[in-house]
Amino acid sequence: MRKSIIFLFLLLTHFCCFSQQKEYKFINFSSKNGLSSNSINAIVKDNNGFMWFGTEDGLNKFDGQNFKVYRHKETDSTSIGRGPVIDIIKDKTGNIWLATNFTLSVYNLNLDSFINYDFTNYGWITCLYADHDDKIWVGTYSGLFLFDPKTQKTVSFKSNPNDYTKLNTNVINCIYEDHQHHIWIGTANGLHLYDSNSRVFRRFLHENNNPESLSRNNISCITESKQGELWIGTDQGGINVLDKKRHTFKHYVSNPNDNSTLINNSIHKLVFDKNGQLWVGMEGGLNILEQKTGKVIRVKSSPVEPNSSFINNGGRSVRDIYIDDAGIYWVAIHQGGVNKYDSNLTFFNHKHYNIFDPNGLTGSSVMAFAESPTGDIFIGTEGTGLNLWNRKTGQIHPYKLKEGKANTASIIALGVSGKTLLVGTYQRGFYSVDMTTGNSKYYLLPYSPTDTRDLPVNCIKTDSQGKVWLGTNGSGVYLFDPILQSIVTTEKIFGLKSSQKIPLNGFITAIEEDKSGNLWFASNGTGIAIFNQQQKRFTVLNHANSKLPIDKVQSIYCDHAGRIWVGAQGGGLCLYKPQSQTFEIFDESFSLSNDVIYKILEDSKGKIWVSTNKGISSFDPEKKVFRNFSYYNGVLQSTFNIGSGLKTADGQLFFGGLDGFNYFNPAEILQKKNIPPLVITSLKINNKQVNPIENSEIQEHISIAKEIVLSYKQNFSLDFMALNYTVPHESRYAYKLEGFDKEWNQVGTSTTAVYTNLDPGSYTFHLKAYSEDGSWETPEKVIEITVEPPFWMTFYAYLFYAIVIALIVWGIRRSSIQKLKREFVLEQERLEMKHLIEKERHDAEQKPNSKR
Repeated sequence: MRKSIIFLFLLLTHFCCFSQQKEYKFINFSSKNGLSSNSINAIVKDNNGFMWFGTEDGLNKFDGQNFKVYRHKETDSTSIGRGPVIDIIKDKTGNIWLATNFTLSVYNLNLDSFINYDFTNYGWITCLYADHDDKIWVGTYSGLFLFDPKTQKTVSFKSNPNDYTKLNTNVINCIYEDHQHHIWIGTANGLHLYDSNSRVFRRFLHENNNPESLSRNNISCITESKQGELWIGTDQGGINVLDKKRHTFKHYVSNPNDNSTLINNSIHKLVFDKNGQLWVGMEGGLNILEQKTGKVIRVKSSPVEPNSSFINNGGRSVRDIYIDDAGIYWVAIHQGGVNKYDSNLTFFNHKHYNIFDPNGLTGSSVMAFAESPTGDIFIGTEGTGLNLWNRKTGQIHPYKLKEGKANTASIIALGVSGKTLLVGTYQRGFYSVDMTTGNSKYYLLPYSPTDTRDLPVNCIKTDSQGKVWLGTNGSGVYLFDPILQSIVTTEKIFGLKSSQKIPLNGFITAIEEDKSGNLWFASNGTGIAIFNQQQKRFTVLNHANSKLPIDKVQSIYCDHAGRIWVGAQGGGLCLYKPQSQTFEIFDESFSLSNDVIYKILEDSKGKIWVSTNKGISSFDPEKKVFRNFSYYNGVLQSTFNIGSGLKTADGQLFFGGLDGFNYFNPAEILQKKNIPPLVITSLKINNKQVNPIENSEIQEHISIAKEIVLSYKQNFSLDFMALNYTVPHESRYAYKLEGFDKEWNQVGTSTTAVYTNLDPGSYTFHLKAYSEDGSWETPEKVIEITVEPPFWMTFYAYLFYAIVIALIVWGIRRSSIQKLKREFVLEQERLEMKHLIEKERHDAEQKPNSKR
């Protein structure tokens, strides 16, 4: 399933702990996200970092973004067994074991398949456990069995109620090995301790006349605390803690009249977290028990998203809880999918519109905020008037003005001047409200002397001198005098003649005052005008003269150091440089999530916060680094509104959008970052996936392989993934093939590397992942790659070539020698012939002389 589809359907749910202030917020994964079934029975994490979920409809492997489903296939003997996945465990060597109805299976990493062992003759499997010797204990409805993977032999333990050295029943519910390697068996009729030396069992049973015995005999789960105490969950009997010395039990049970006790006595799962708190999964909910006090937190659901759900008092049961080494809590819900609580993840508070909530927002779109002297928050909505949020009670109610039309207006700007609330609307007028008495007064801001319709008031700013500036949508700037309660026109404000106008188009989107008392006016289309109040002079900054990226400016902010920050529509975050009168731009190239800035605020530590089209981002001006927060952090999924934001007196920040608003304390934003494991998930050669059993290119699964050997002309690709369960979308990747690439390939979110037509030789593939904001980077993953030459370029081929060449040279040389020999013989013969002829001639010449 595509990543975007998975992300689209993520549901956020938060949990309010009524006995404590801490909130637990979960992300829900269900069949909408690709999970094969919403009924989860078991959870485990493998050594590579993948999450495994056993469901009623197959086994699921999860990488943080995608689910891979394994189901039974009748024609495939390497698929999982038939039926629901009852349990999943990991043995000491990292093998994943699972149980379906009558099948025990182990995952074969090399083939991405399963080796199955038939348990039909032993019984329907109920639970599994891998002991310290990597032997697999198998509980069934027909007895207890011990399977040895090395010998593949199975030892059975049958019950005999009349023999106290045997099991009391064949119905096995759970198995656990403590730190002393004692094996504990939870059955439908008592707790049993197995002595491996004598091969006998010891029983612990409920005794009606003994309050220190087991509360109930039906044992559902077992775990051990760091102190070595054995904690036992029962069906209908709550939790029991065994005193191993006295062989007595302490009980934790539900009390309907005490909210600090268990909500239910039917326990499914017990897990201790690193802080020593016991997480309790049960029928009807999730509880957290504090060991020291014995008090229980009853976790109840309160959905952030209207259609999300987790647990309610109606009774969804928590079937399994898994706490991984990264501090992520995975909670399996019957018919509720799997829910993830991440202790590393920062969550933003989110107030959204709910038509059925009488104490909530009256409308979904939040346009503006203002803080009252008492710390309550006025909220301007689109089309449903003004709201007031009592931060102590958490309740939101309509704030009615005596002018009826204001109560159904779009409140698009709010401001405060002393005890007066200033309200700007969209074509419904401007109002001043006495926050002490509630009395309000309406003011007309007409389009023109002849057009008396109310101007939209886009923004309100009270300057250091107490003057109130109003930015309108089409007619520039007005000034409100709160003492005289009168409106001053543009000409009088700036000392302009009637023929002069403010050097902007009149569509004012934001007003800010700098440390020198200059006023900055932002416009929708003509940039920024700076007004020097002493000199009565304007300076215009726009795209043409100051490197402002775009002239549509949506927010301006003057920080504690006097720096001016500007948010442009699609231009990112801009910092004004007074010396050059230009802007320095920080945009998506600096890892800002999105370049559309709606509102700029500053926290108490000098960090800049902005709302964008893709969430909320913080910016460190000194390090020039962004941190981005999205709906994974509880941020609105919908668009934020222009200028909708507020910093309260106690340092909280508010950002409003189309679906309510977010608020948070920046000091509480977590900085903790886990470095996710980086895994190479598959190797494809000529577009065909390979494995170490059927292919010779790798000797072990690609996730752990150290070397790849390729033939000449084999093209290959590597798929990889950083198993980032906290913020999956922030992972970025880079890779380099040493010997081929000169530089790192920065590929963003792409998770595939492809190489073609490599020359024969040795290469080294380097891979790394890092966060979008630079807060973490994985160690490099390295694989040696050898491209073998074709047969005509091998050593033996070259040897053959050398021999052939040598033979050819020898042949040529031999032929040349033979030729020379023949030529020498012929020359000798010619010389001899010549000599003979000359002799005969000489002899002939001598004969006449002798006759004389």
